Amino acid sequence: MKINKLSIILIISLALNLGFVISFYVIKSHKIIHHKRVKEFGINLNNEQKKELNQILNEFKIILFEKKQEILSKRIDIIDELGKPDFDINSINSIVEELNQTENTLNKDFINTIIKICHILNLEQKIEFLYKLSKNWFFLQNLKISTE
Repeated sequence: MKINKLSIILIISLALNLGFVISFYVIKSHKIIHHKRVKEFGINLNNEQKKELNQILNEFKIILFEKKQEILSKRIDIIDELGKPDFDINSINSIVEELNQTENTLNKDFINTIIKICHILNLEQKIEFLYKLSKNWFFLQNLKISTE
């Protein structure tokens, strides 16, 4: 019986490791695609705007990295708790609540970053930025609207 439990734990561990490795490669390939989109997202900016935009984006990248680490940590905590033979549903619910709060904070930080970006753009740049952002944000880039 002890060998059977050990085998199950080993299988779960291997499955989790495989999942993390696959997600790493998917995220990495998504970053390459996203990087290409950012280049296509071009808006004509003056040097001062570029400087301010880089500062805003660098600040957000730090926040994003920290929040992603927190989210990953909470997800691992959920898996750890579920891996226990006598897991506590209240503990899982508590971790899920913390996870939701972290994701909510990240969403607010994202919106605040967009607001900061909009403050440095003129009206024409802002419209172009928001239009392109909305196409990507709402997954409309492949949407074809008939004008017939």
